[in-house]
Amino acid sequence: MVFRILKCGGEISLRMAFCSALLSRPRRRRFGGAQFHAKHRDNPHGWSIHPAAFESDHQSSKADGLHGKRHLEPNPDLIKTLVIIPTYNERDNIAELIRAIRTHTPEADVLVVDDGSPDGTGQLVRTIGETDSRVGILQRGGKLGLGTAYIEGFRHALREGYNCVVGMDADFSHDPACLPQFIAAAAQCDLVIGSRYVPGGSTPDWKIHRRLISRFGNWIARTVLEIPVRDCTTAYRCYRREALAALDLDAIDVVGYSFLIETTRQCFAAGLRFREIPITFIDRREGKSKMSGTIIFEALRYIVFRCWQRNRRT
Repeated sequence: MVFRILKCGGEISLRMAFCSALLSRPRRRRFGGAQFHAKHRDNPHGWSIHPAAFESDHQSSKADGLHGKRHLEPNPDLIKTLVIIPTYNERDNIAELIRAIRTHTPEADVLVVDDGSPDGTGQLVRTIGETDSRVGILQRGGKLGLGTAYIEGFRHALREGYNCVVGMDADFSHDPACLPQFIAAAAQCDLVIGSRYVPGGSTPDWKIHRRLISRFGNWIARTVLEIPVRDCTTAYRCYRREALAALDLDAIDVVGYSFLIETTRQCFAAGLRFREIPITFIDRREGKSKMSGTIIFEALRYIVFRCWQRNRRT
């Protein structure tokens, strides 16, 4: 398949751009050693640092998907968790999803970022919030995209002092029962990724063409950007406050799944510690998928741009 960009009356082959990026990129670095060292920072947000964690280099194996060397344990009394759910026309799912989240993580707050859903998703969430103080909503005027929804949610989390922030889909593709595991794993790393492509992860409902597109996209991102993560495009993640603070949110100008690749890249570049946990990703229960050719194209264009930008600097 050949993707093409039309620009200024000319025609540029995206395939040629990919080939050029792959051939011209710098020699692949080894993933390990100093590149995975988590940076030592003051830690006022409810996590205790064990000095022994700094004694050895890259202590964990590829098998558990854990990179870095900081060892942290949470103080349950100080952990403040927020679950962010971007929505657009998710009225059929959102109430049940909120109930499931509150069941599995009763101590967590829920923030729905709604893009002016015509089906009344926002109004339903406001009604739920009237009887549950842990449920809130950021109502936006129109469909502005996944990336900007998460950026607004992240900024809210930083303002309000949350130190553990989870992002997940609104359609039950992400199992709320996994939330306690994600939050517990954040005791030992800065970014927890719910991965479909590590041992134990799966996409049982997907047709072969969707699996090929997703795996190819993740392989391109992992290879070209040199990110040691097998699933760069999953939205089911748990961020420590330190990870959110390390992100340059103002510099992110992509709105689709490219946003997820970019946040992964920034966390890796900042030397943060991350881990992939296997998840089973199922198709949505109700409603229509938001995936489109435009979103896929944006992700591919973003990868080419990042590779070109890096090669230009070197």
